[in-house]
Amino acid sequence: METFTLPNGEKVEFIPESHTYLIRGKILPSITGLLTRIHGDKYKCVDPEILERSAEYGTKVHKEIQDLIEVRNSGFDIDNFILQSTQETQNYFNVIEPKYGLEPLMTEVVVVLYDRENNPIAAGRFDMVCKDTVNKNIMLCDFKTTSTISTSLVSDQLNLYKRAAEQSGYFSPDEIKSLAVIHLSGEQCRLKMLQIFGEKFFDRYIEAAKQTEEL
Repeated sequence: METFTLPNGEKVEFIPESHTYLIRGKILPSITGLLTRIHGDKYKCVDPEILERSAEYGTKVHKEIQDLIEVRNSGFDIDNFILQSTQETQNYFNVIEPKYGLEPLMTEVVVVLYDRENNPIAAGRFDMVCKDTVNKNIMLCDFKTTSTISTSLVSDQLNLYKRAAEQSGYFSPDEIKSLAVIHLSGEQCRLKMLQIFGEKFFDRYIEAAKQTEEL
C-alpha cells in the first residue's frame, strides 16, 4: 500500500494491485471510473488481449517520459537515453517540448476530487502539469498513446483533474490556465488544446459519484 499526504492535508491510501483509493476509511472510485459512468466503456468490444497490450505499452511510454524528466531535473544529460527509448518518448522530447515550449513542473501526482460540501468523491493521478513558456501560463496535460482519442472524454477527464489538482492544494483556484492532450502514437505526435468548462459541468460527476456510493 502506498500513502500520500496532499497539500490540503488529506491522506490518501492507494493499493496498486487492485488500483483502489482509500480516503477517510472509505473506498472511493477513481476519476477514470467516474468518466466510465458518464461516457460508458468505449473499449468493451475490443479484444481484452489487445487492450492489455495497449495499456502496457501506454504505461511504458508514460513511465519513460516521467523517468527521463526526473533524470533531467537531477542535472543529467538525457540525450543518449532518449535515443534508446520508444518512438513516442522520442517524439515528446524532440518535437512536443521544443515546439510548444513546455517546461514540466510535476508528473504523476495523486489528487482528490471533492463535492461542493468538501466531501471527497473520487481520486486519481494526473499525467503532467507544465509551464507553457510561450503563453506564460500553467498547463495541465494528459498523454494518450492510442491510435485515436475521444476529445469529449479527454476534455472531461482533464477538467476533473484540473479541479482536483486545485482542490487538493497543488494550485490555487483557476491557477491552471489551459488544458491539453499530448497524442503520441507511433510517428504521430501532436498537442491539442482543450476547453476549460464552467462550474455546472461538475454537477453530473458529483451525481455519478453519489450513485456509486449507493451501489
